[in-house]
Amino acid sequence: MADHKTLRTQNISDALEDAFKNNNLVVLTGNTDDIFFNGETNTRIELVLASKAAEHGMPTVRYSLAGGASAVVAQEGLAVRRLPQVAPEDSPTISIDEIFQAMEQEGRPCLLVVDWADGLLPCSGANASTYETSRIMEQFESRAVNYEFQASGHRIVLISRAGSIDQRLLAMDGVATIDVSLPGETERRGAIERWLIHQEHPLFLEGSLAPDRLARAAGGMSLDSISRMRYSSTADKPLTMKTVLAEKRKVIARLAGDSLLVLDEARTFDEVAGLHNVKAYVNNQIGIGETSLRLILAGPPGTGKNTVAIAIAHALDAVPVLLQSPLSKWVGESEQNMANVFKIVESCGRVLLIIDEADQGLLSKRADSATSESSSVYPSLRGMIMSKTGDTGAPSELSILALTNNPGGLDAAIRSRMIVLPVLEASSPGDRAHIMELKATEKGVTLENGAAHAASTTFGQPIDGRQIQLILNSARVSAHRRGSATVVASDIEHALKRTHCVFGLTEQKASMEAVLFTLPDDYMPWTAAWRAGITDYVPPTYLLPFIDMGTGDVDRDKLHTHILDLRQAGY
Repeated sequence: MADHKTLRTQNISDALEDAFKNNNLVVLTGNTDDIFFNGETNTRIELVLASKAAEHGMPTVRYSLAGGASAVVAQEGLAVRRLPQVAPEDSPTISIDEIFQAMEQEGRPCLLVVDWADGLLPCSGANASTYETSRIMEQFESRAVNYEFQASGHRIVLISRAGSIDQRLLAMDGVATIDVSLPGETERRGAIERWLIHQEHPLFLEGSLAPDRLARAAGGMSLDSISRMRYSSTADKPLTMKTVLAEKRKVIARLAGDSLLVLDEARTFDEVAGLHNVKAYVNNQIGIGETSLRLILAGPPGTGKNTVAIAIAHALDAVPVLLQSPLSKWVGESEQNMANVFKIVESCGRVLLIIDEADQGLLSKRADSATSESSSVYPSLRGMIMSKTGDTGAPSELSILALTNNPGGLDAAIRSRMIVLPVLEASSPGDRAHIMELKATEKGVTLENGAAHAASTTFGQPIDGRQIQLILNSARVSAHRRGSATVVASDIEHALKRTHCVFGLTEQKASMEAVLFTLPDDYMPWTAAWRAGITDYVPPTYLLPFIDMGTGDVDRDKLHTHILDLRQAGY
């Protein structure tokens, strides 16, 4: 039975020791040019192998197409007595045969390291194998299962650098595959601690970026990528979290291609107005050490779901990535695309995977008839996503955030596996004023101090962020007509009177459904606002009949009945 191990789950030395003991041929795949061994980073892997071979009294020979045959001598290691005369221009099959003959004549067990083996052997997915590559695979296969070769103590290691070696070889008895994956958090922390005290090129970190935090945030990055950042860090210009996340975005974008859109934005909770319940939930989870979240933000359009999503990623020290459609017209490719998405994001440490318009696609309510979905890939894709939403606090550092204007359109199983938080329109004068001030700052508009709050107190209708943007634009026109570049309260009040803010029954139903599905009541918008000391927060008028204003609790039965009436009426 072929053996497959993930290298980072155990010390590389133990993995190779086990492979040498039980197998003739070892295949190293994955991140083979970036390892952490015996306290050193970015070590040439052939030296690591030679060091391990030296512990067994074995000399090491390295072969590659470009370099031919050469001896690799580790510290306190042994050199081969007779190095085969193999030149790079020689035929690989002839060269490999000559190397095997030299190993047999050595009189002691030898280790053969074949570098860039993916250039010599047939690769998975290739249309056809050439005579040369097939012959080379036969050379290795014959020795992998040869008892006499095993008894002689010789071992072979194939290093795959860029391609994927044919699965027929990897699946054979006598072959062990070790996947050199990206470094884990413990390994990253060990490397960072060494770089902090490096004599020639020490790593300088800004005060808020502790080594543990950097080790967590750098998930998905190679040691070499992390190491390169230290060369640009100085005591006067230390490494910042912003720089780390910018580099991590590049890594994810390179790996993901069109399947994920890396959102190159940065925003903190201080730059988000209102939404006190979302901030409270995320901060509470971080406070108890929980950073793998499963969230649904539900509410009408324009209430800030996409805006706060970026701030959630910032709070988690995560990179926000938007899931693009994985659908393909080819059979099985949609599922493969989705599997690749999860492979990428789960290998990259802290990532916030955002699924927008969740009710319109992968997470939508399943069809009433199983037959109507039988020819669709949606059930299998939905199942793949559901397998990642089983529990908050899963071992991976992946967080999943679904955004929807229609929480009732989500699959019930998805809602039951994730926390639903309502994202409603700005209800308090303070929140409305804060949104306007933030948008004014984004647009470079000068507001008179206190103007936004003064005008907001005179307007009691529900209003969302997009409508506030329209009001601000209208107020700028009013100020311009006065010959002023500064918007004052009267300009905003004039704009409020002339702007028709529509928040109809369809939007109200979306808000009601978001509230209906929210558990516990501690994270209702009004409850969270009151806990935050915002005493002027009043729930939207259309929700007041269903709320106990003494406790903030919601009469869900009464609310559900009203939602059914709205649906019956066509909303």
